[in-house]
Parts: sequence; C-alpha cells; structure tokens
Amino acid sequence: MFCSHRALQNNDILHEIFTWLRPHVLHDDPTPEEEERRKDARQDLLSMALVCKTFSEHALDALWRELDDLLPVMQLFTESHDLEGDGITVGGLAGGLAGGQDVSHFNHLISEHEWTRFRHYARRVRIIRSSGFGTFEASMLLHLGRRNTGKALFPCLRCLTHTVRSNQDTGLLSLVTPTLEDVKLEFCGETWSGTENIESPAIARKVRDYAVQLCLSTVCSNVPELRLLTITGLGRISSLAPLLPCAHLEELHVQDAVLGPRSLRTLASIDSLHELDMSFELTDYEFSSCSGLTNLRSLSLSGPMYQIPTILDMVSSTHVRTVRIADPSNKATYKECTECVQVASKFPLLDEFFLVADNGFSFSESLDGPHFVNTSVPLTELIRPLLRHRSLRTLSISRWQPGGFGFSDADVETLATAWPGIVTLMLTVNRAEAVPSLNALVVLARSCPALRTLELPSITIASAEQLRPPDPPPAPHGLRTFEVGDPDRRTEDFDAKELARWLVALFPRFRMPGDCEDFPEFLAKLLGELQRLQSEAPSTAPSEPEEDAVAAAEQEEEEGRASSP
Repeated sequence: MFCSHRALQNNDILHEIFTWLRPHVLHDDPTPEEEERRKDARQDLLSMALVCKTFSEHALDALWRELDDLLPVMQLFTESHDLEGDGITVGGLAGGLAGGQDVSHFNHLISEHEWTRFRHYARRVRIIRSSGFGTFEASMLLHLGRRNTGKALFPCLRCLTHTVRSNQDTGLLSLVTPTLEDVKLEFCGETWSGTENIESPAIARKVRDYAVQLCLSTVCSNVPELRLLTITGLGRISSLAPLLPCAHLEELHVQDAVLGPRSLRTLASIDSLHELDMSFELTDYEFSSCSGLTNLRSLSLSGPMYQIPTILDMVSSTHVRTVRIADPSNKATYKECTECVQVASKFPLLDEFFLVADNGFSFSESLDGPHFVNTSVPLTELIRPLLRHRSLRTLSISRWQPGGFGFSDADVETLATAWPGIVTLMLTVNRAEAVPSLNALVVLARSCPALRTLELPSITIASAEQLRPPDPPPAPHGLRTFEVGDPDRRTEDFDAKELARWLVALFPRFRMPGDCEDFPEFLAKLLGELQRLQSEAPSTAPSEPEEDAVAAAEQEEEEGRASSP
C-alpha cells in the first residue's frame, strides 16, 4: 500500500506550502501579464485541489482566501454544476475563479445542497476586493442574508471593499462580520447625484447624509475589532458620530470629505487613531477650538492650505512622527505654507515632513489693485521652524514659486548642521539666482553620513578649484540617489568627464535617475560618463563602518518606536 511522506501528513507544513502558492495581490492598475499570472496561479491551485484529499482542504483555503469580486460565490447557485470528488465544483468553481461563464443572477431558488456548498466555501474567504460584479444587485446579498437568518455570510472575513451605489444600499449588512479588521467604503452613484438635485437640494443632501451615516453605523456598530477604515467619496456629512463605537480603530483614511464643526469635534475625540489620512474641505472657517487625537503617530492632510492649520492645531498628540501636507488647488501662497510649517513644527518627535504646494499665480494687494509678484524667496525661511528638530530624517518640499527659491552654499551648511542624521532630502523647487555649488556636496558628505536620497533645485561649479579632491577627503559616502532639478549653465564650461570622476569619488554608490536622451547635451554626457564609471567599478563594495553604524542606529530607533506608547 502506498504511504504518503510524513511531511504531507503534517497540516502545519501543508498550510505553509500552500500559503506560498496563493495568487499575488494585484494593485489598482495591474498589467495584463500580472492578471494572467494571477489567473494561472488560481488554476494551479484548483488542479492541486483535485489531486487528493490531503491537498484539497489547503488548496481550497488558498484558492478562496481572496476574491476579486462575488461572481465565484454567485456561481455556486447556478444550475450548471459539474461535481467531482469531495464537493469540488469544476464547472462553477473553475469558471468563477479562473475565468469562465458570466453569471449575474439566480436561475432558480436555492436548494439545500447549493446552500451547503456555499457555506462550505464561504467560510474560507478572508478578503473581498469588490462586493459586486457587473449588474449584480445588492438585493441578492439581502436574500442570502435572510436565508442565513441574519448571520454573517462570510464568518471569517478580514478585509472588505464595498461600493455604495445608491441611497438604499441593502447589501452591506449581509457582508459585515465581527471578524473584520479592514474595511473600505466607496460612495458613488445616486449618493452623489442626489446632492445635485436642483428641485430640492436640501432634501437630497439630508437623504444622502442619512444613507452615508447608516452605512458607517452598520460597519462600526457590528465590527468591534475594526483597525483600518477607508472612506472614499464621503462628501458633505453632518457628523462622524458613527465612528465612535470603533474603540480599536487605528488607521482612518478619508477622501473628499466636507466637514463642519460637529464632524471635526467628533474626529478629535477618536483617541485610538494612530494614523489619519484625509483630503478635506471645511465648511466654516470660524471653528471653536477643540483638541484631541492624543495617540496620533502619522498625519496626512490634503486640502486648502489656509485650512490645514486648523486640523494641525486640533492634534494634541506628542507622538506624531510623520506629517504630510498637500494643497492640490495650486493656489497656496508662500505665507500660508510658512504658517503650516510653523504649526507642524510643534510636534516634538517629528522626523518626517512632506509639503506639496505649487502656486502658478501669486498676487499682492496694493493701491493699484492686485498685480503679479515675481520675486524670489529664501528656501530656508520656509523650513526654518523645522531646524530645531535635530532628529529629522526625511524632508521633502515640492513647490513651484513665482520668482523661485534662493538656496546657497550657506543654506546647505545650515541644513547639514541642523539635521546630521538626515536620510532623505528632496527639495523639488524652482531655482532662483542663488544656487549651491559643489562645495555644498562636500559639506553634506562630511556632515550627513546617513544621507541616501538627495535632490537639489540646482547646482553650479564656481571655479575649477572645486573639481579638485576635497582636502581633507571625506569618508566614502553611501548616497544612493542624486537628482538636480535645473543645473546652472555655468557647469557647461567644464569637462563632463572630470565632473563625473569627482562625483563618483565623493559618492561611489550613487545613481542619477534618467536616460541620456532625456537630458540636454552636457547632462547627457555627464550621465553617460557616470554610467560608464559605475559599470567599471567592482561589483561588490566593501562594508563601510559608517553605513553599518547608521543601519544599527536606525534599527535601534525602530525598536524604540515599537516599544514606545
């Protein structure tokens, strides 16, 4: 008699093996090749499920763990079934999970055999990427929920993405289960068009507001262990009170929210949040002061720049380490940006700061009325409040300013002195007349050993003396990426090969992104010479004590973060 290998008799080993055989998770815009590989992986799992009973349970667990939509589930209730083995549906299962027939409605009443088969597979589902497919109606979920006497259809579900397409959504309640940890709600369809009702806009807004709050209440009241909640297309909402029952909510991502004072006060009271990511607009500029979010670690805000300080002032947490600020309107003024930076600098543990705020038009009031302003401003004045944060590890500023930003060698030295542990320094700004020279790179190489990514608005070569080896020479630096927005034309007076050798001697591991054909003649020559020098360098570089020390320090810091309250 044939005896299987002992390893195949161990469920833990089999579970681990089939875990590695799960289809790859697709991102928002997968390529046809990625979709084909995912389809092939599912077909392989289906084939393995038919090999033997030992493989069957583990293969089906991996196959049904993640659903792109509910089509495979609905196909379990169709009339065409080819059954083989222990409840494995070859026709319906393969068609749904590996691509096959298009079924979007019930063809007959559900038999007891079909219901048993549905529950057999539904208990394996952990992730639903989309709660619908094609013309699928939410009433079908409601029918199944009633058949299941109000119990969760997918009792072990962990992650759910649900699209609310009307003000009378009936499918969400049947999908919600206490085991959920990650929920994404997408509001669209009538929930949006109803707000544009020209006959009775006030009534339409109230109906939509009620529908949105009902959906939020359905999730938050029935999912006690919810950790991550993403809401897209939220729009105007009178209150965020439905979120209050989520005592363990740690991450909240809200897109396109229009918030009033009541909603803002509710948001401030959610002290369990560690990460808040929100694109918003405030309906009233005169907010009474409120504070909260006492355990926040990461804050990302996208909205009108003049309204962002209101949210920053509201956060009273002393644990914030990451702040991201963006104004997609391209109308943020320099004064508004400096105010946001000033308020954001209040967080004592801040070590990552990002600002994205372009401005194509800048006006000032005078006796003659508004007129265009085209004067440069010093970049260091914008970020001066952050200079006291000596532990800053990431700074990214992306802004187009009329007149440009002045940024000199002295400014680079100021930043290098203030942030000796900086890892990423990205200054994606338009240049003014004052630009840093090669001496600035030497200063960064000596003062910032942990620097790995560097982007400067411009660079120039003041004289041929700067192309000589620095004295004393700095230690070999671990910079990996170096970009220059708009190099000064004076660099074209020098030899590209000589400049390339100088840069490689200073930063032996760095790369300059891009292809030669994407740059003007001098930069193309420089990039080509850099690529040649780096291709001729030894394939393995010796371990650098400085880099090892930096890596050890970073690991120690991360461990300290994990253990901090």
